[in-house]
Amino acid sequence: MTHKEIKQFRTRVAALIDARRLREAIAELKGMAQRRLAWAIGDRLEQTEQAYAYMLRYVADGADDPERASVYDGIVADLYSALDQLAHFLEKAESPTLYYSAVRTRELAQSPGIGALLSQWAEAADKMSLFSIVASGDNTDGRANRQAIERLQRDLFAAIWTTPILSAADSDALAQALASDAYPRELKLHMISAITLGLMQMWDARKMEILIGAYMAPGDVKVTSAALVGMLLGLWMHRSRPLPRRVADMLASAKDAPQWQSDLRTAYIEMIRARDTERINKKITDEVIPDMLNLRPELMDKINGGQINPTDATSLQENPEWQELLDKNGITDKLKELTEIQMEGGDVMMSTFAHLKTFPFFNEVSNWFLPFTIRHSDVADSAAELGIVSEMIENASFMCDSDKYSFMLALRMVPEQQRQLMSSQFKAQSSNIYEAMGEAQGATAPEARRMAVNSYMQNIYRFFKLFSRRREFFDPFDSGINLISVPALASDFDDPELLSVVAEFYFKLNYMADALDVFKRLEAIDGADAQRYQKMGYCAEHLRDYAQAINYYQKAELLDAQSAWTAKRLAACYRAVGDREKALQYYRRLAADQPDNLQLALLYGYALTESGDYAGAVKQFYKVEFLNEKSTKAWRPLAWTLFLTGDYEASKRYYDRILTDNPKPGDYLNIGHAHLASGDMKQAINAYVLSVQLGGGDREAFMQSLTDDSAHLTAAGVSPKMLPLIADAVFYALEK
Repeated sequence: MTHKEIKQFRTRVAALIDARRLREAIAELKGMAQRRLAWAIGDRLEQTEQAYAYMLRYVADGADDPERASVYDGIVADLYSALDQLAHFLEKAESPTLYYSAVRTRELAQSPGIGALLSQWAEAADKMSLFSIVASGDNTDGRANRQAIERLQRDLFAAIWTTPILSAADSDALAQALASDAYPRELKLHMISAITLGLMQMWDARKMEILIGAYMAPGDVKVTSAALVGMLLGLWMHRSRPLPRRVADMLASAKDAPQWQSDLRTAYIEMIRARDTERINKKITDEVIPDMLNLRPELMDKINGGQINPTDATSLQENPEWQELLDKNGITDKLKELTEIQMEGGDVMMSTFAHLKTFPFFNEVSNWFLPFTIRHSDVADSAAELGIVSEMIENASFMCDSDKYSFMLALRMVPEQQRQLMSSQFKAQSSNIYEAMGEAQGATAPEARRMAVNSYMQNIYRFFKLFSRRREFFDPFDSGINLISVPALASDFDDPELLSVVAEFYFKLNYMADALDVFKRLEAIDGADAQRYQKMGYCAEHLRDYAQAINYYQKAELLDAQSAWTAKRLAACYRAVGDREKALQYYRRLAADQPDNLQLALLYGYALTESGDYAGAVKQFYKVEFLNEKSTKAWRPLAWTLFLTGDYEASKRYYDRILTDNPKPGDYLNIGHAHLASGDMKQAINAYVLSVQLGGGDREAFMQSLTDDSAHLTAAGVSPKMLPLIADAVFYALEK
């Protein structure tokens, strides 16, 4: 079977188990096991089928069985496990993916097990600890020892990751290592990452138990935070699977910890924030960078014109004309927004470092999760040369480990003279740098936890988004991680405070479907609230579910009848569904309360136009112009409604104004209509020709526009029979 066929089989059977169509799932699994000669799995399925048959017989007999739910969950769990093992059996034989290639390689090489590798690492570290060496370039023995320990650590990562189901001995060895002070933080973090990646590949109750235990253990905040993230990712990835009793009991104990709700909120928010990285990256690459590049000619003109001395760094940095250009082009506001996003923990570094993940270093899976240390053999020489620069990078709280390695690897490519200049500049600012590092290290416990989770999530996110063979892995960020959908965590989200934080965060980041789901859950447990209903209505409106939006806005209005914002949204939604009379009712009320509101008058005019009250619309658009003589917002709707009322001369006057200010094809089309209705055929055809030319010569679009406006032209006295002649005259003129 091909990898694609195995994946399809797995998806099909998983869907049957998810839907609790167990009889069909058993048949599919047994058939595949028999065809592929997976006898051990087939025997296990026979036992599961027999147990299920007994249970069904008891159900059919009407027997009361208090353990039925537990037995049923056990059968479901057995089927998921059988599916995992059968898919693993099939993939291991033929799959070309990196994971199964690593599995086969380790088996063929008869590589040491997890316990043996841990012992070897400890022995090597006793001789010369990797994490206490800062070797210079000519320290051959130090480099060799360091590289030997790094190889052991890499092998240990691979062993944990590619072991689908840990043995009891391996599980005990890992749990003891994570609890022991004999192993450093860097190794523990790396092991937790391997456990997490392996758990995401295949469910293993022992891996989950290790992660829960590591989270519950007192100690390093980075280790416990990484364990928390791994545990939550594992629960979400395998949310359809009933938890074994031991895992459920351990999770219940973890939830009893006083910091659990705070940790869950922190981790969930950071998972949502990681999902937002793509939007931030798009903003930087599609908006900020193009705008900056568009500025370059103007800036270079100033430099070449002698207004800025390109050799004077102070002039370049502080010249007010730079700031004026940035302000004028809107770049200042965008940079300010990005700064605020970064201050809140948003990942603005992804786009910067995405292109620095092509070093051979990142061909190795384990290196994506390697905790950063300036003593690693790939960066140690550069770190020793750069001094405070490398120390600053090691302690930079705004960079994840993966990006730190990218930065240091990139510095190796910089000419030595420039590296020395950089180092001297940083030394000159050393007091400020050390002060900033001290502030980061002095963060409060909750902030330290948030920063640890944030950094760890960024490492994971980069692997799934940037690794060269990422398509061989299931990306948990593709659909968004929704912990509320995890049954094992359901009771934790009965907390209104936690739900409120999550809902507001989704809402702030514009994930309206997710926000609405959480708001609904919050409504069910926390009752009615006007502001919440407003936000629910806004979410539904954003999703174009106007009927649901109206329902929520009406609920908000019942609780707060004086809200102009709610009335305005209701008017907009009624316009969207075509209920013009109700829309007008709200606009009339709003206009009476806010007679000087320019935007409201404009919207009211649009609604009147849609309802056919053109004279009333003209009054509103004139009002907009009166309220702000400098505004051009009312010109187009006013010109069009004047045409609809038959005041063609006034309509043409406004279109003449519009044509001097960045006209559109529709503007020439509409003034053509006004000329046509006035009987000036020559001017009408000239305007239509300009409309087609400005529209890129799209004749079909012009014909469609004439058809769309034919009723208005007929009402203006233009014979429908004239339209084909006019169109041909326009096309004839275009061909001259």
